[in-house]
Amino acid sequence: MVRHLWVLEMRSGELRQFTFSQKSEWLPRWSPNGKLLAFLSDRAGSTELYMMNPEGGEAGAIIPSSYEISDFRWSPDGGQIAFLAREPKPEMKDQDAKIADREQELRRIWLLDLGSRKIRQLTSGSWRIKEFDWVSSGRILLIASNAPRAETWNDALYSVDVSDGAILVLPLRLT
Repeated sequence: MVRHLWVLEMRSGELRQFTFSQKSEWLPRWSPNGKLLAFLSDRAGSTELYMMNPEGGEAGAIIPSSYEISDFRWSPDGGQIAFLAREPKPEMKDQDAKIADREQELRRIWLLDLGSRKIRQLTSGSWRIKEFDWVSSGRILLIASNAPRAETWNDALYSVDVSDGAILVLPLRLT
């Protein structure tokens, strides 16, 4: 089944189709200033992040398909996009050994600087990240586990410093 993006004009109540590709689009998110729309699509076969101007024009992929993106968020100032993806897979030959349950299979937080189009890995190591969102231009909150292979619920709330990737556990206070 092919899925497309639709826009509802609030003033007129008109519903119009926004994307028309032969493949699917999902998870649309407007930039903080409302001038760009980013979304995930499998137009090239694997999931990529696309961006387009809502006034018209064709959407373009802004992150290489090797990342296999599953989620993304605009920074509050619109200058960066944080995305959740596995580490890009190196090219392998059929005879190369394959290892299961590696840290490389865990999804990481990556940052795309929209001005330079440079991508930087923010998290690494043994982290299973379930949810994330920006709380400021310099900090991202995570719901994650630092024991991803444990078979019990062990998620906690963490804060990540965007400048250096330092992760701090946030104390849970129930009042």
